[in-house]
Amino acid sequence: MQDNRMMRKATLAATIVLSLWAALVDGPAVAGNPRSSQVSPLLEIEVLDPGVDARGNPAVVLNDVGSGTVVDIPPTVLVHRYYFTGERSFRGPNLPGGPSIVVANHPRTGERVYVSVQLLPGSPMVHYHSNRIEYDYGDTGISVVFPCLGEPRTKIRSGRKLSTRVNNLLHLDEIKSAQEDKVKPRVGPIKRVSIAAEGLLLSAKDVVQPLTQPAEHALRLIPGVVALTDPNTEIENARRVREHNLEYEREKLKHRTLLDDLDRATIR
Repeated sequence: MQDNRMMRKATLAATIVLSLWAALVDGPAVAGNPRSSQVSPLLEIEVLDPGVDARGNPAVVLNDVGSGTVVDIPPTVLVHRYYFTGERSFRGPNLPGGPSIVVANHPRTGERVYVSVQLLPGSPMVHYHSNRIEYDYGDTGISVVFPCLGEPRTKIRSGRKLSTRVNNLLHLDEIKSAQEDKVKPRVGPIKRVSIAAEGLLLSAKDVVQPLTQPAEHALRLIPGVVALTDPNTEIENARRVREHNLEYEREKLKHRTLLDDLDRATIR
């Protein structure tokens, strides 16, 4: 009897320990594990546009101050709702450019900040980093930087990023090789002439042109000259020849299949 009680207590203790361990590993059974969610680029930035003129440029306001007229351009307000919630990049909305005010939470203090910037018109790539928001226009970049000390400031980049330039240099040989491979003929001149002649025969109906062609295009009416001087025409002729040969092979296969079926029917 005493052994049975001790066995039940040990079983109960083991069950409690296993339940606690499962709860710590798997988390709450109802709420489930937290999952990361992707934010739509359409929701990342709220654009409060004060208006544009008839050409789509930032609107210009003329204010009379008594002694003269003051020209003002109301800034566009860009509210970054989810900065900073992780490093990511997305295509930004179409911005009017000009004077703008970037509204975001400071990534370190969480304080709401308002930074005046001068942006270009267009739809830049927006990069979220732990210390800055960058508007990437390709050759030009405009960043709102949040330093460890001091107020947020703007930084302008002219030219491609160093990482992009290094990457282009690393792939320069591949680009040159691809260009040479594209330009360099894959077949000899005799084969090229043969393909050109066959292609011209296949496309004879397309060679006839209206007699009203301008004199400057008269040379292009001569099939042989076009085939051997125009790379695009040579490529098109090669394509036509290849399609013709493929169609010929398909017809041969179809004919061979019919003969095989006939032989099988005769044997039966």
